[in-house]
Amino acid sequence: MQVDGFNKSVDHNIFFNTFEHYYKIALHSCSPFIMAICRMDNLKEDFISTFSQIAKNKITKSDTILRFGINEFIILLSSESNSRGYDVLNSIKNEFYDVNIGMLEIRPKYFYEKTLVEDYLTIASKKIEVAKKYTNH
Repeated sequence: MQVDGFNKSVDHNIFFNTFEHYYKIALHSCSPFIMAICRMDNLKEDFISTFSQIAKNKITKSDTILRFGINEFIILLSSESNSRGYDVLNSIKNEFYDVNIGMLEIRPKYFYEKTLVEDYLTIASKKIEVAKKYTNH
């Protein structure tokens, strides 16, 4: 598992390079991978330590977690981890009921651009907003 510092945020270039790495692996293996954004609007003090404990127990060395911004974490789960991806995200959701998760199963195509990554981030963020809308009623 690669954890690029839960206490500090990574810049877009690091994320794009990491995403591109997963994309290429998935493209060559002809299998999808999972990208999930976990967002907690009011980041609790124990979130990072509990989140890292869940990561240590559930995520393999072929997966990556990046802190992206103040209150977002992006999890990239390798193609062999798709069935386990739901378990990881459910563990996080069970521990923190107010965390919002947007998850995508990404099926790579041969045509690739960096704008595609932004599109995936936008789609995952929209999934978070939809989830928040339905859980806040």
